[in-house]
Amino acid sequence: MVVMEWLNAIWQGFQVLTPAGIQPEYFWSTFLLIFALVYALLSKVKLFGEGLEEKGKGINAIIALVFAYFTASSAFATIIISKMAPNLGMFLVALLTLVMVFSFLSENFENYKWLVIIISIIGFAYVLWSAFSGVPGVTGVSITMEDWGAIIALGIVIGLLAYAFKK
Repeated sequence: MVVMEWLNAIWQGFQVLTPAGIQPEYFWSTFLLIFALVYALLSKVKLFGEGLEEKGKGINAIIALVFAYFTASSAFATIIISKMAPNLGMFLVALLTLVMVFSFLSENFENYKWLVIIISIIGFAYVLWSAFSGVPGVTGVSITMEDWGAIIALGIVIGLLAYAFKK
């Protein structure tokens, strides 16, 4: 009985930390998913160089926490991610099965590498399309020239920052 009271108190604490208008389940699942992905990506990229391993982990965690909180605070992002996660999981299992079948059937997996990449791109596009098509108020996804410019500029800035901190 005491355990249930503690769990209820913890759940109510999570609900207090959740922004208004967002269901706590969606917020915290999105928060944890984004945190894990951003932290893993920053750890793999080693944005702050090889010599700053311990400081880099702390900085990576802070960046991942902030990024995850702001992403999960967006009602639109939580809806999209919660709709996309099950389909993406099923697609990744199917893709892994396909890769295993190809690797068992052929001694040289390089023959099927491009086929797997094309299937991956098509499957990921389908997962994104199915996630966006189920959101109320979204009739279609259109990216304007200004959006492409912002995406390219952001990629250049991130690339320059990564290059600057690598040295």
